[in-house]
Amino acid sequence: MEIDVPWRLLRRVLAIVGGVCLVALLVVVGRAASPSANGRPLVLTPERQAIARYLRQAENWTTRLESLEEQLDTLSPEDVQATPTGSLPISTPPAAAPSDLYERAHQAQAGLDAVTALAVEVERASVPAPLVGLHSLVTTAVTAHADWANALLAYTGAPDAGQAKDLTGLRRAAVNALDELRGALDG
Repeated sequence: MEIDVPWRLLRRVLAIVGGVCLVALLVVVGRAASPSANGRPLVLTPERQAIARYLRQAENWTTRLESLEEQLDTLSPEDVQATPTGSLPISTPPAAAPSDLYERAHQAQAGLDAVTALAVEVERASVPAPLVGLHSLVTTAVTAHADWANALLAYTGAPDAGQAKDLTGLRRAAVNALDELRGALDG
């Protein structure tokens, strides 16, 4: 006993099943890709999409600055003592820092290169008008870290007690600028 199904009916059934699967796939992809608030999907205008994109970039930059801060802290001297006048100061690098000058200088240069690349990225970013103030905070934090990295590189090559005091102030300025940026992003 054979069942004959007309081609016409088979095509209609396949078209209906295919259509239902396509609609279900589009619904799943749409829900996954759409932003939502309180479980309800949001429709973003191009301006709001630009704001959301910039906020994601700012979070990324903040994370990169945090890791750069850790790297620079590793290279910063724990304690700089002035030796008798006319002598070079004795610098005690942190235990995690490399012991030879070449390696410390290389890592300090890598830190400066990283913050310079970040500064270029921040400068080239498209900033939505409502977030100009946040961009100013990002620029301030990146500039403060660049100043700290530059001074650390100079200190690594030729340690000086005056530079050590400057490093402390530059580090404090960089940390404060990053904290202010984090506060703006969290608030």
